[in-house]
Amino acid sequence: LATVSPHLPFTGSSRLFNRLLYFASSRGTDQVLITYPNHDTAELLKSSVAQFGFEASIASSGRLCVQGVRQSPDVCLVILSARLPDLGAPEVVQLLQQESLGEQVPVLVILDPLDDDNACRRRTRLVLSLADFENALLTDRLESQFFPSIHQPGTADEFISPPRFPETLTRIAGPQAMDQSWRQTQANHRLQRARLAIDTLTQLSTLGWDVRGALAIAQNGLRHAKTFEPSMRLLANMPSPNAQQALFDLAWAPDLGKNVREMAVGALGESIRSHGILLTNSTLRIINDMYNISSRGGDSSIDHSLVALFRLPRQSAAADAQETN
Repeated sequence: LATVSPHLPFTGSSRLFNRLLYFASSRGTDQVLITYPNHDTAELLKSSVAQFGFEASIASSGRLCVQGVRQSPDVCLVILSARLPDLGAPEVVQLLQQESLGEQVPVLVILDPLDDDNACRRRTRLVLSLADFENALLTDRLESQFFPSIHQPGTADEFISPPRFPETLTRIAGPQAMDQSWRQTQANHRLQRARLAIDTLTQLSTLGWDVRGALAIAQNGLRHAKTFEPSMRLLANMPSPNAQQALFDLAWAPDLGKNVREMAVGALGESIRSHGILLTNSTLRIINDMYNISSRGGDSSIDHSLVALFRLPRQSAAADAQETN
């Protein structure tokens, strides 16, 4: 749709661009967004879910939670405090439901230990308010949720129960949520989709779209094998000093393999040919020093390949003689 649409701007063009940025930002990880106003509790939950193979991030309010889900396609679970400083938990769940792309993100609404006081009125209200949301489940954060627990210690019937979190997650997200193979397959799908989105952004840049808003996404894409090449092409097509600097830093890195360095130098050269030299003065001083240093770190190919991009073309002998006369 983006590549066959009429010239900018057209109805829906900004939303289309934002959707491409959203899908292109995937890092291929299983992310849990923990939304808790108390930082210490949030850190405890973060370390607790990490043992189940999830990468967790923290938000302190309902609005930041909604914003975080909007910005990352890798969020596969939200752990939400029942007590938030701005929005109510049911309101956050409703907003997340409205913003979902494809399947809705499952939400675990966490009760605090004191929420069972006063004849469990708060818990009852939460149960009633969340009853209409299929993607939300009310649960607790007791130690038995994330760690093994001993029942009837010191007796003949003593036994150890496993953590309840896998069962809790299965109830809200299905049995595949604890299947490492399935989760890895889904992560690969997200990375493949990110590659396609980055390729589309590169194509749009050749059609006159301003894609400088994708700078951070392209820089992040350099860290993953599946999005490495399209991210370099996107940076090369981006008329931005920061984009050109990112390509130079990559080409200048001492530990790159030969093939990767050649690709990085080629992308930097394409950027310079298309947009001119946009590098900072400090970077240009580094390049100037390369003229007088034959090697760096025992590998002169780094200097030679980069210097060649900035060396002026040699004049012919006839032109030199004419200039001398």
